[in-house]
Amino acid sequence: MDRPRLGTLCALCLGIAAAGPFVERLPWLAGITAVVQQSPEQFPSSLAVPPHAIQDDGSLLSVYTATRYLYDRRYGLLSNPGRVGRDWEHPATVSFFRDGELLFASRAGLRLHGGKSRFNSPVQSFRLYFRREYGSARFRPGTLFGGQADPLTRLVAHNDLRRDDRGLGNWWRMVNPLAYDIARRIGALAPETVPAAFVLNGVPQGLYVLTEHVRKPFLVSRFGHDDFEHAGSPPETVVRALNDLPRFTMAEASAWLDVENLTHWLVSVLFCATTDAFQAVRFRDRTRPDSRWFWVNWDMDHSFMDLYRQADRPWRHDTFRTTLRQPAFESRILTRLIDDDPAYRRYLAGEVLDALNYRLTPAFLDERYTYYRRIVEGSYSQFPDREYLDVLDRFLTSRPAHLRELLVRYLDVPPLHRLRISGPRGVSMRINGHTVGPGFSGWYVAGTRIGIELTHAHGGFSHWTVNGRVVDSSEVRQRITGDLTVTAEWHAPGPPARTPPRAAR
Repeated sequence: MDRPRLGTLCALCLGIAAAGPFVERLPWLAGITAVVQQSPEQFPSSLAVPPHAIQDDGSLLSVYTATRYLYDRRYGLLSNPGRVGRDWEHPATVSFFRDGELLFASRAGLRLHGGKSRFNSPVQSFRLYFRREYGSARFRPGTLFGGQADPLTRLVAHNDLRRDDRGLGNWWRMVNPLAYDIARRIGALAPETVPAAFVLNGVPQGLYVLTEHVRKPFLVSRFGHDDFEHAGSPPETVVRALNDLPRFTMAEASAWLDVENLTHWLVSVLFCATTDAFQAVRFRDRTRPDSRWFWVNWDMDHSFMDLYRQADRPWRHDTFRTTLRQPAFESRILTRLIDDDPAYRRYLAGEVLDALNYRLTPAFLDERYTYYRRIVEGSYSQFPDREYLDVLDRFLTSRPAHLRELLVRYLDVPPLHRLRISGPRGVSMRINGHTVGPGFSGWYVAGTRIGIELTHAHGGFSHWTVNGRVVDSSEVRQRITGDLTVTAEWHAPGPPARTPPRAAR
């Protein structure tokens, strides 16, 4: 038999295997050959979705597979949660809805996903593989993640549940996507996510998170190829340097490691108070002889909650203590850099303060918190806990101040001083290249030089005042030696008002 006809026959058999029990359960479907039709509405995963589960807003992913592929004692996925690999990938159909509209349906391979969660989570996470042998080699382009992850050949449907035993016993949700948002904002590499309702064989499983799988597809979408070395164990060249060099400095580390990337990973862990921090995935580009190891953030679901109760409040968690001086490879690198190199301590302090001053602003954190709170409160779920949302709210508002305290304690930096800027509504300014507006408040290491200027010429600008002192210049240049209040003074009536930004909480 020629290859095209054989491929068609295989796809038909796989589809029938996935749809068979569904057709048996619903006799009115008998005679509908959904598995050989191209119409997305006729896939078993589309037909199985209960009408009440499809909402006018939000996303929904439905997966349907033969019952035996889930529950059979010998080869069912749910009956054998510890099994991994291609032998434990079974045929299924998948359908994706957004705002009540079916956008995509296909056949795919289905596996379980996760580590310990396979054994202690009340609902399971799954991984979908799109392969030509099933009929579709990728998810519909442009449909998920704004097209940033295309070509999307793998997809994780993650339950994103983490039990908080800090007295409440709540199930936290949306932890990974929020932590990834924060990591990307800082400049780290992290997968894209989409919250979605998840339906398995017609049964709603609750609120899940659709996530890129950080392996070959992620690398192809970001770098255009997948010829990367993946380090499951620490690279020997770096281990030898750690063991042999009397002083391990930024200059030394930069020969093998992308120090900026590793530092952004660390800053994200420090802010999120991630207690199971060492989950990031290491890669090195084989196509470039001068390439260095870099990290992609992954599995940050121990963030925000202080799962192991190591502080009196989650936002007071001492993440320097739990991240440094640990056996993990990343901990050994960063501990040596902080211990041995004053230049790295200054660099790390600057990266943390830049993140707090310009990126993880109250407005950004408020927008992300409000977004996820709305999704959680509006979702159907068998885990209706809501109390943790107030803890998360307090964490996001209180963590910056505590992180600044840890910074001074661990990095031996000079005292921090506060800069406040005021001016007419609608004016934008730049501080050392960062655009801010009136009402800005940031903290700086004593001795830091700052330059403040208007982003463009404003008619009616008069002068600046710095702690009440008039500065008759278009720009303020100042060394931080104490707290500063800087005001842009205007001749009446001032600049034209713009729509004010969303107020910080």
